[in-house]
Amino acid sequence: MKWKELTGEERYRVVELARKGTKPISEICETFGVTRQTLTKAIATVEEVAKSALEPKKPGRKGKSEEALKITELSKKQLSTEKELEHWKTRYEVAQAYIDIVHEEEEKTARNQRKRARKKQKKKKLRS
Repeated sequence: MKWKELTGEERYRVVELARKGTKPISEICETFGVTRQTLTKAIATVEEVAKSALEPKKPGRKGKSEEALKITELSKKQLSTEKELEHWKTRYEVAQAYIDIVHEEEEKTARNQRKRARKKQKKKKLRS
């Protein structure tokens, strides 16, 4: 089986085989269709990851990940923005209702003025 077709676990087994030294690296490379450079890099990666896994860690629970913190922050901002939007929608509706009332009053006033003007004209016609 070739290196590209191997799963992570299978590649790990090949790296362990090379690290034990029971078979020459050139033979392992030929068997699994991998270059010496790629196998050497895989061995170095395994060693690096193993060392970091064994590093002492702080006791207790892990804190939230940066992504989780960012999600929480964005959720709060979204909620705040939605509340602000509702506030401004209400203010808009109130302002629109006020404008409608003012327009109605202006229209009534204008109608009343036209009626008075017509009455005056009728009175003038009757007097003449």
